[in-house]
Amino acid sequence: MTDPRDLEVRRLGPDEASLLAEAERLFHPAVAGAEALDRFLADPSRHYVVALRGARVLGRAFAYELPRVKRDATELLLYEVDVVEEARRQGVGTALVRALLRIAAARGVDEVWVPTNASNRAACALYLRCGGTPSGGDDVVHFSLRPTQTPTAEA
Repeated sequence: MTDPRDLEVRRLGPDEASLLAEAERLFHPAVAGAEALDRFLADPSRHYVVALRGARVLGRAFAYELPRVKRDATELLLYEVDVVEEARRQGVGTALVRALLRIAAARGVDEVWVPTNASNRAACALYLRCGGTPSGGDDVVHFSLRPTQTPTAEA
């Protein structure tokens, strides 16, 4: 059981690429090289937070600031939240999301949004707990396209 009082949640700084890599390896086998991670952390519009108990990573979340086109404002895309299996349903995910919400408020972000599937009940419960409001009744579908692809007229 994770005691929230011994949980440290903080944003990683530019000199913490090794901790970012450690956190990422808990959830994904492939991690970018140190130079790419340094660039990620050096960008002030990218926010990577970790939940630690002592030196042990229990979870991580990251988000990207996106300038709006239709009005002079910035939104934050909460891209991913992950918590190690044994620390789930103990407030770690909530602490990570709330840390990103505080960062967003401090940076003047006017909206935070996160895509998820309606079938992902744990994620939906997390975002509701953090004050989120669901939109629409459809499940979310994502398409991945390579930046070098050129669309053709053929359908």
